[in-house]
Amino acid sequence: MHATPISLKKECSSPMRGAFTLVEIVITLGIVSFCIIPMVGVLVIALNQSRIAQEQTEVALIAQSMEAILGGMKFDDLISSLSTPTGSPTYNFGEGGRSLSTSAANGASFYRCSYQKSAGPASSDQVSVTLLIEYPAPGYGKQMSFPKSFFRYGSQY
Repeated sequence: MHATPISLKKECSSPMRGAFTLVEIVITLGIVSFCIIPMVGVLVIALNQSRIAQEQTEVALIAQSMEAILGGMKFDDLISSLSTPTGSPTYNFGEGGRSLSTSAANGASFYRCSYQKSAGPASSDQVSVTLLIEYPAPGYGKQMSFPKSFFRYGSQY
């Protein structure tokens, strides 16, 4: 009897695969980009909403600062500043809501705040004022207004 050698190698009908094909890579990139592109769009919207919320917060803080400035004025001085022919003084604030001096406001102003007398009950002890805050510089395309009432002996909301 003659023994035949046994081959330990198993013969495969298909060659061994060592890498991805170009078609598989293109399909994978397509699936990944299909998932990532909407997330980038949502990120852009979220950043825009964050910027808008920051501006509105700064405007509200400026309104509080202006209310403190006007509330700290003598009532008669407030009345006289509202009745000047040139209008009320303009207050300038930089980005971040920092108050600027008039000389520094020329190029650095981001918010501009003014106030004017608004319709309200006529009384010698009360005046209704509307704060007008315009932003952003240089075009001042947006504005918000805040009605406030000031009394001879303190303010009321």
